[in-house]
Amino acid sequence: MKRFLISFLLVIALLVTSLSFFGCEDNTLDAESTTVSATASNIGDSFYDSDFEEDDGGDAVVTTVPQKDTGTIKIGMTAPMTGAAYLYGESAKNGASLAVEEINAAGGLDGAKFELIIKDDKHKADNIDTLYSELVEEGMQISLGSVTSSCCTAFGALCDRDGIFFITPSASSDAVVELPTGYQMCNSDSGQGFAAAQYFNENLLGKKVGIFFQSDYEYSVELKNNFKEGLDTSFLAELKEASYVGSDYDLTEKAEALKDCDVVFMAVLNNDAARFMQSANHVSDKIKAYYGTDIMAGIEDAYGFDINSISQEVSAFCQFAPLSDSAKAFDQKYAAKYSTDGSTEFAACAYDAVYAVYEALKFAKDNGKTVNSSMSAQEFGVILNDVFKNDSFVFKGITGADSGDGKAHITWNDNGTVNKKIVKKVIKTTGKGQMG
Repeated sequence: MKRFLISFLLVIALLVTSLSFFGCEDNTLDAESTTVSATASNIGDSFYDSDFEEDDGGDAVVTTVPQKDTGTIKIGMTAPMTGAAYLYGESAKNGASLAVEEINAAGGLDGAKFELIIKDDKHKADNIDTLYSELVEEGMQISLGSVTSSCCTAFGALCDRDGIFFITPSASSDAVVELPTGYQMCNSDSGQGFAAAQYFNENLLGKKVGIFFQSDYEYSVELKNNFKEGLDTSFLAELKEASYVGSDYDLTEKAEALKDCDVVFMAVLNNDAARFMQSANHVSDKIKAYYGTDIMAGIEDAYGFDINSISQEVSAFCQFAPLSDSAKAFDQKYAAKYSTDGSTEFAACAYDAVYAVYEALKFAKDNGKTVNSSMSAQEFGVILNDVFKNDSFVFKGITGADSGDGKAHITWNDNGTVNKKIVKKVIKTTGKGQMG
């Protein structure tokens, strides 16, 4: 009886205590639980873990501890790894691979590593549909498009359909960037003519200029037209032009037409440029320099041509030359890794393309955007498009002319074309210095 009475009294005491507790107006526990829940829900899907600490007042607070992104960001591209254009593909592959290795060795993008996936397009646009599908199936989130223009135009149309961002290292056709998701690391075909004209305007005012071009080769005609359009009007009064067709063998008459010029802009391929120079050698001693674009690069190896047999300076406006500190460093690293005498424009532009993507993603994160390896290709596409169109995003790369700090400062227009000063690569000097 006594044990029953004690138990009954304990139950009554507990009941009274519970009623007084739940009747309390200051519900501190509920308030703390709401705060914790609301704060934790704001974390969302970002790469953070939530821990709890006690502050000096004993209240529970949420702290966020950054966690490394251990995933992979996959970059896909096609390139001619076999066939007649394989050297271009091999160079681009090597340059892009070197950039990926460096980025990953430095910790990646906050821990997320880059992976480069390359498919051999054999320089045939008919192969692109299949290769693109393979890249998508293998998880491509960002792309470097294709190395050559015909393949990249086909590749870019598929990227545009699917909302996948791409930046091609070397496909220079204007058609490549007619697509909203497409960007170029190289100067476009039209851009090369304007960039060459800019150099003339800044360095050769007062000189008599001639233009040599191939009238039945559309690229050559467009290059000539854009160069001419970009020239300062002061050149136009004495500007001279000479054209030929591909079947012309003797270029003496063309050389005669330009014999009184101080400098000739060569909007032609290297073999035809070499033939013109040999012809001009017999009719003029007034021409002091020949300037061309990257299609004239390699003229020193043109068949049957001894470049030292002419007295003029020969230079080409290119995307890359190991002149700045950063370009020299890349050239040395590339030569050591791939056992070559040096790098190429294709390698350097591919290297810059990968680093431009990396820096753009960092820029987005620094400006409050969520960026992680689990994002879809379309999510990456939206972010990268926004960054590349942002006037505040300036990429410091190795291609283009040194901006004064050992690197080239590179930006992009809204239409995807690149803004960078071309490099004047001197192939041969006169022995008396350069003209410009």
